[in-house]
Amino acid sequence: MNLEFTNAKEAKQIKDLQNTKEYSFANLGELKDIKDYISENTDLGLKSTGKIFLKNILNLTGAEISLNYIPENTKAAFLHTHKENEEVYIVLQGNGEFIINDNKLKIKAGSVIKVSTNAKRGINSGDNDLIVIVIQTKENSLNYYTLSDAEIVK
Repeated sequence: MNLEFTNAKEAKQIKDLQNTKEYSFANLGELKDIKDYISENTDLGLKSTGKIFLKNILNLTGAEISLNYIPENTKAAFLHTHKENEEVYIVLQGNGEFIINDNKLKIKAGSVIKVSTNAKRGINSGDNDLIVIVIQTKENSLNYYTLSDAEIVK
């Protein structure tokens, strides 16, 4: 059974997709256009409007990243956890409430939240549409970062 999401055929399609050995590039349009993407898993019959996953589009090997559009006054359909991946949520636009277990955090553009694997999480939008980037990475897997991983070249 396929457990991955793809961009639905009836959704907005990605322009200028380039995948090479050295880089991947895609033009997703303006932030407001995220609402026109639809992620789906046909094997499980799941569809999510206003969401696009980047793992397969950009051939990512160390993270899953999604861009998410949540219309104003939308309540989370469910809370979820992850088995291995922690998540970082970066709010680019809008306001709302972020639920972590029994905690409710007020969020707005500029809010950044890290959630561990076993914590239940969900998002409720407020009186403005929310646009959020979500980054999933394997918890406790980061060995090298920033200057410990960088090599300055000329």
